[in-house]
Amino acid sequence: MDTDIKQALFQALLDLMEVKPVKRISVVELTERARVNRTSFYNYYEGIDDMVRKIETDLSCELREALVEYERRGSSHDSAARLVTSLFCFVAENSRIFSILLDPDGDYFVIKKTLELFAEYLSPERPGQRFVFPFITFGCVGIIQRWLLDGMKESPEDMAALTVSYIEQGTGHLI
Repeated sequence: MDTDIKQALFQALLDLMEVKPVKRISVVELTERARVNRTSFYNYYEGIDDMVRKIETDLSCELREALVEYERRGSSHDSAARLVTSLFCFVAENSRIFSILLDPDGDYFVIKKTLELFAEYLSPERPGQRFVFPFITFGCVGIIQRWLLDGMKESPEDMAALTVSYIEQGTGHLI
């Protein structure tokens, strides 16, 4: 039952976020659309912003699990390719929410969380490496944003291969 209520609220929030900024969504509007009473909403969330942050945090936790697995296996080309492929598959499976959360006009909470995760799990050993993770993160987010905006015509596997090639070889040969 709890899962049904949260899912209804989640779907209603996505519907509303597709047509208006989250700051203009009210709890009344959300609960009416979800056909859930306001008391039920407040059993889970303090407000709309709290709900959005919890959704973003849940997504970040799933990314954290992928990073832990990446570290456990050791970093190599194959494990990096698997990690990035997993990321693109996850984005594809959750494309609706990612399209909203990674909107170019958004607040980039997801990106901030991703940078924190990279800093936590992939701590740089050499001084210059501290700049690598933000570079890679923002590059990956840009690629994901473009892929989503273009309607995800390429497969997650193709996007992962492209991304890994950019990370490993750079883009100088393309310019």
